[in-house]
Amino acid sequence: MSPMQKDRIIAQELMRVKDEIPALDGFPGDVQRVLRCLREHLFEEAFDVNAIIASTGVRKGEIYGQFKVYVGMSLRQYREDRRMKAARLLLGYVELKIYLIAYRLGYTSHSSFARAFRKCVGCSPAVYREKMCRENVIPCSEALSKFTTGHFSTSTHTLRGNSHDQINLVPPCGATPGSRRRM
Repeated sequence: MSPMQKDRIIAQELMRVKDEIPALDGFPGDVQRVLRCLREHLFEEAFDVNAIIASTGVRKGEIYGQFKVYVGMSLRQYREDRRMKAARLLLGYVELKIYLIAYRLGYTSHSSFARAFRKCVGCSPAVYREKMCRENVIPCSEALSKFTTGHFSTSTHTLRGNSHDQINLVPPCGATPGSRRRM
């Protein structure tokens, strides 16, 4: 797979995760501003929770409570959950190196990505990828060729009998600690 095809896959999967950030209707103004900022800067290394708060002009004490009430988890948990969802999707493409995935998700190093992934998912990115291979949910070469030639719709493609939307091998990062197990 060429570097251009890899970039295209990554960009499309990252956009897919960004698009899952809820619509802004029905949220208070501060939460809307934070969600808009998250959608725009989710995978940027330097854009952590403090940068999001600073750039939106919301008051730190108020947004933490509001965000948790309206979104169901803290701002930090939500940001990490979205990044880990993208990581789990991208790890399904065996042609993508783990260090490349880490970089594109905004991590400064492979080790910081692996540490965050292990904390959220319960295993290293490499072990997760191996588990996906064993469970036969890695995209087959036919699906990849359709994807890279543009004849592919991410919302409907099939990966050896499984839809990407059905890949739920782990709980979200905001899940209760007792619900996570090591693989």
